[in-house]
Amino acid sequence: MREKLDYFYYRFYRFQVSVGNGIAAVPISLLFFSMLLMINFISIGCLFYGFGGVNIPPGDILRWVISFLSFGIIINCLLFIKNKRYKYIIKNYEKETAASVKKGNLRVVLYILATFILLGLGFYSMISRNDKLL
Repeated sequence: MREKLDYFYYRFYRFQVSVGNGIAAVPISLLFFSMLLMINFISIGCLFYGFGGVNIPPGDILRWVISFLSFGIIINCLLFIKNKRYKYIIKNYEKETAASVKKGNLRVVLYILATFILLGLGFYSMISRNDKLL
């Protein structure tokens, strides 16, 4: 599992470098990865509510979103930034073949698409549930 996380972090890092954001690629890729994980958690919570009626998280949603994002950033900092581990990750995947780069980019694009599709499904399930309650 750790290898997959490292690889996705590396792909986000390479994306930042390729768009000319090489100076801030390390923290920006960490924030982007954390944001996608937060969207996944929110989507799953929406699906629980939409299909099962379970209100996750209870209470103030803004507080929970900030908490999820903060928790994701802290965990990702521990995984990728602590002890400058990102340098090891970059060095480890730096010499990929062209086919491996294409395959990796496709995986990241599919992950991003799946994240937003999951978010849409979660919102749709919530709308459907709320329409039935009215």
